[in-house]
Amino acid sequence: MTTPTPYQAMQQAVDIVNDSEHISNKIAACLFKGERSVACHNLRPSPLKKKFGPDIKIGQSSQFLHAEVACIFAADFATEGASLCVTDPFCPNCAKAICEAGIAHVYIDHKGLDKDFAKRRGDDFESLSLLMMEKAGIPVSILYRKDQKIEPLISPPVLTRAGSAQGMEFFDWDSSLSIADYLQKFRERQPHTAWAVAKIYETDEKITGILAFEELTTGVTPQDYSEKNNNSEKYRLPVDPLNRLMFYCARKGFSIADNYAACNLYPGSRSLVNAVGFGLETIIVGENAPDHDPHGHEAGIILQKNGILNIIDL
Repeated sequence: MTTPTPYQAMQQAVDIVNDSEHISNKIAACLFKGERSVACHNLRPSPLKKKFGPDIKIGQSSQFLHAEVACIFAADFATEGASLCVTDPFCPNCAKAICEAGIAHVYIDHKGLDKDFAKRRGDDFESLSLLMMEKAGIPVSILYRKDQKIEPLISPPVLTRAGSAQGMEFFDWDSSLSIADYLQKFRERQPHTAWAVAKIYETDEKITGILAFEELTTGVTPQDYSEKNNNSEKYRLPVDPLNRLMFYCARKGFSIADNYAACNLYPGSRSLVNAVGFGLETIIVGENAPDHDPHGHEAGIILQKNGILNIIDL
């Protein structure tokens, strides 16, 4: 096997983009690192596809994993340091995933700049998606396959190497305690705030506890948040803790033990859809107050009622 070039990786995405069942937005991406690559279009996780038609919403979320997130979850390698090719400009939610997964460079197919998302959500792409990329030190380039040409869209003046995770804590896992026990213990320390906890297997199979908090992506400041967060009707800058937990595990090549996680506050609709795509089967919730999305509880009821995700109220 040889290391794919960005042109070859983009072609892998283009080759499958029309396989997406999404009616209006067919998007594909390819994540590549060394000799390995994985290409995905935007898709519905199979448990959702078996139960629902494509137009049914889960809370306020569609059923579709975005192509970028699908690649991150499907990768059989740690995503930290990987590059990503995508057929369309990426939304702010995917920008957060890209930052959290430790991706080092993003390439956008030049034809995507004239497609639907760029026209409908171009302001969000420019003011939120690219802001997060720039602050995290992640270059974004426009790729021309036919001309074999790459043009920088943003070139952050200082590129950073992936460091320790922001908003993450680790602890030794006591095998005599359950995840519900740990949820209760951490609730005594930090009640009424948004965080998630899980038992994970590291790449050497070591068992570790991990605690993920709601945070802004690397480099984004509270001032950026106050200036930008009210400018979009659809997107927000903080990363939900359950999403952060899943993206960090993909970043490091870790797995979540027993497909179990716990959240102090009720996860949002998009986090729950992503959790199904990640392969989680059970989520324990400390309290029914939403972490931010008032439709999260509605989404959880739909998933629980259909046997897709077991949600246990502590």
